[in-house]
Amino acid sequence: MRKRLISLCMVLVLCLSLLPVTVLAASSSYVALGDSITTGYGLGEGEQSFAEIIAKEKGYTLDDTLAADGATSEELLDVVKDPEKADTLKDAKLITITIGGNDLMGALYQFLADKYNETNDPDIIAKDVQDALAGKEGTSELQSALIGVATSAIGDFAKSNAASIITAIKTVNPNVTIIVANQYNPYSYAAKEATGFTAILATTVANAFEAGVQALNTVITAGAAYYQVADVYESFQTAEENPCNAS
Repeated sequence: MRKRLISLCMVLVLCLSLLPVTVLAASSSYVALGDSITTGYGLGEGEQSFAEIIAKEKGYTLDDTLAADGATSEELLDVVKDPEKADTLKDAKLITITIGGNDLMGALYQFLADKYNETNDPDIIAKDVQDALAGKEGTSELQSALIGVATSAIGDFAKSNAASIITAIKTVNPNVTIIVANQYNPYSYAAKEATGFTAILATTVANAFEAGVQALNTVITAGAAYYQVADVYESFQTAEENPCNAS
C-alpha cells in the first residue's frame, strides 16, 4: 500500500513465532514476496524492513527481489507463475507474503468515483478520487461530495488471485513454509485523530476501507490450511500509538 504505510517491522516480526524450529537452520533461503510492506517503502535511513529483520535474527539468506512497491495480487500472481522465477521459489525454505492492500486501494478509489458519478456531472475517474484524498489543489468540491458517500463492502475481488498465488508456489515447492500477513486498515487512526472537515472525510474513507479489509482478511483466513497467517490486523487495531502514516 504505497505512500501511506510504514513501520510494520515490529508487527510483522510476529511472523517469527509462527516458524517451525526445523525451518530455522542457518543460511536457509527466505523469499519475501509482496508489495511495499515487504520492500520497506518509506522507511527511514538505516531502518530495516520486517523481512530484513527476520533474515538477520534467524540466519536466513534473504531474497526480496520479487517484491515490488505498489504490487497488486494480479501482479504477484504473474510473478509466481513466471517460469523464470521458478528456481527462486523452488529453493526457498520460507516464503512470506504481503499482498492485497493495493487491490483495496484501487477498489476504494473506483467505488467512491462510481458513487460520486451517480449524482454528479461531469463524471470522474478513480485517479480523481486519489488526488482528492491526497488534498491536491482544485479538489475541494469533490472532497465535499465524498462526505455523503455511503460505505459498502468492496467484495472478494482478490479471492481467485489469492488462491492461485498459493497454488503456483506449492506447485514448484510443495514443502515450503508460507506465512501470509493479513491486511490492516491504515485509515482507522486517521479517522480517530482528524478534526473538523477532515474528520468527516477520514471517517467515510476509513469505514469504506474497513469493509474491504474484512473481505480480504476473510479470504486470507479461509486458506489457512495451506499456510500460516500473521494477524497484522489485530496488532494494528490494538496498538497503543498510531503505527501508520495514512493521515
